Amino acid sequence: MAQASSTPVSFAPPRPARRAGRLLPIVLSLAGLAFPATAAPQSAPAPPPGPRTSIGHEGWSGSRWFERGLELHEDGKWDAAIEAFSKAIEKGYREEVASFNIACGHARKGDKERAFEWLEKAEASGFRLSANLDDGDLDSLRSDPRFTRLKAKARQARAARDGEEVRKAVSRFDLLMGRSPRNGRALYDVGRDLLAAGEYDRAARAFVAAAEAGRREGTALYNAACALALAGRKAEALDLLERAVEAGYDGPGHMRGDDDLDAIRSEPRFARILEDAEALSLDGFPSLGARLLRSQMKAEADEAASRFRRYLKDHPRSGRAFSNLGTVHLAAEEDREAALAFAKALELGYRRPATTYNLACAHARLKERDAAFARLEEAIALGAVSADHLEEDDDLWNLRRDPRFGKAVEKARKAGRDR
Repeated sequence: MAQASSTPVSFAPPRPARRAGRLLPIVLSLAGLAFPATAAPQSAPAPPPGPRTSIGHEGWSGSRWFERGLELHEDGKWDAAIEAFSKAIEKGYREEVASFNIACGHARKGDKERAFEWLEKAEASGFRLSANLDDGDLDSLRSDPRFTRLKAKARQARAARDGEEVRKAVSRFDLLMGRSPRNGRALYDVGRDLLAAGEYDRAARAFVAAAEAGRREGTALYNAACALALAGRKAEALDLLERAVEAGYDGPGHMRGDDDLDAIRSEPRFARILEDAEALSLDGFPSLGARLLRSQMKAEADEAASRFRRYLKDHPRSGRAFSNLGTVHLAAEEDREAALAFAKALELGYRRPATTYNLACAHARLKERDAAFARLEEAIALGAVSADHLEEDDDLWNLRRDPRFGKAVEKARKAGRDR
């Protein structure tokens, strides 16, 4: 499944057409949906080496204590790791995960009483023991009858909890599908929950509805394809996968190895869709915001433009290919060619909000202010851009002294508040 956004998206994206051992942290992958690892933020400064934890480090945040606990546990310094995780709990940082890691430390020490005590604390804090009792750190506990009872209890709790979560997700799905207009973001979120719960038909319908409502079209359709592939509905899954690629899904490497698609991987059509995904990919193409590099990337832009023109010879109705062509022309400061390509992509219905905004940028750079403002008004009405993005985008530089620009920014700001 496509890698989903793990943070709420406030619609101020860059132009969409361009572009530890067995201990926790754990990377959850439900039906192929990747979520962020639970490790402390990588930007935190690395703590000093050695087993000391609390002395001299009272000013540390909970996340730093948590990270230190992971390092000490990996080094086999169980007591020091336990102390560090305890400090993380005192600071209010991830009590449920830190409690489980403390239980692991006690189990490694052979202190079964304390290990079981902390396993119970972890569960009481909301940690899902049922998904983690196979952890090798707990091997010393497996022969104890309490472990068998704990495992049975955890499985029962998971079945009850998951059943209730499925019922809630299905109820939300029914409610959202009955509304008009449909909320793309809410449908996308419930699609993820349904996919994780194995409700493949409803998940696919939710993702398709989210795409049709303009929410992450390419990714939503890709996830719908994954759901139907898992359900064994091969022809429909391939149809959706093809739609996903044309709608802008840009992850051919992920598609190649995603086990959610195993049921359709041997189909000849899958190979053709993957070939199209690779031909249309903009992955790795320099950001259009990197103006200082534009003189250096002319050759790369020319190569990419040639690739998309070759693709268009066989697929003349590909809005995505025209949009990509506009992207590379804009990168090469070939603004007239960019405007023509974006206009064609818009005519073909490709990602109307993003393409409308990109076309506004091309007109702005050409100093075609009336056309630029007309497209900008459309893009704002479609929710394609935030006020902050308008104020920061250098492609709109030629519009800034026009009184209409300030009005457009205010309109975008108001639209953002109303959403």
